[in-house]
Amino acid sequence: MSESETERVPASPAGYGPAQPVRLPALVVNVVALVAGFAAFVVFGAVNGLVRGPRAFDGLVVVSETATSIGVTVNAFVVGGAVLVALVVTIVLHEAVHGLVLGYFGYDVSYGAASHVGGFYAAAFGQYVSRAETVWVLVAPLIVLDVLGLGLLLAAPNALVALFAWMVLTLNTGGAAADLWSLAFVQKLPADVVFCDVDLRHSYWFESAD
Repeated sequence: MSESETERVPASPAGYGPAQPVRLPALVVNVVALVAGFAAFVVFGAVNGLVRGPRAFDGLVVVSETATSIGVTVNAFVVGGAVLVALVVTIVLHEAVHGLVLGYFGYDVSYGAASHVGGFYAAAFGQYVSRAETVWVLVAPLIVLDVLGLGLLLAAPNALVALFAWMVLTLNTGGAAADLWSLAFVQKLPADVVFCDVDLRHSYWFESAD
C-alpha cells in the first residue's frame, strides 16, 4: 500500500488480523455494467412489447407511411425526459435502499453526492460490517428496485409510464455491476470476515485471527 493509503487504514477490530484492501477492477465492472444493462434493456423491453403489443410506444414514436416509404418520428423531448427522470430516480433510490438496509442493521449511515461514484452514495464510514450484512446491503437495491420496476412496467397505465419503468429496470440492473462484483468477491471470503469503508475510495476487509 502507498503511504497515503496506509494513513487511511482502519485499526483491526479485536480478534481480527490486519486490514486487506478491497480493490474494484474498473474495467471488469464497466464490462459487467454494459452486459447487464443491455440484457435488462432487451429482456424488459420484450416484456413491455408482450404486455402492450403495438401500443407499447403510443405517443412516443409516430410511424407514417406513404406509397414509397415508411417514416418513424421519435418524440425526443418526452422520451429524453423520461430517461433523464428515470436516471435520477434510479440513482437516488438505489443508494437509499443501500442506506435503509445499513440503518436496519443499526449502522450510522452517511448520505451524500460525489461525481466519481455516479452522483449519490450511502455508506457506513468507519464502522465494521459483517459479511452476512454486507451481502444484504449489496443485493437489496437490485432485488427491491427490479421487483418494483417490473410491477410498475406490468401495471403501467400508458406507454410513458411503461417507458419510465423500463428505463429504471435497465439502469438499476446495469448500475448494480459494482454491487454484483463485490458480492462475488465477498462470497469467496470466510463467513466471519468484516468490512470497513474508510471513504468512497478506500474499503478494507478483516479476517478473524482465530
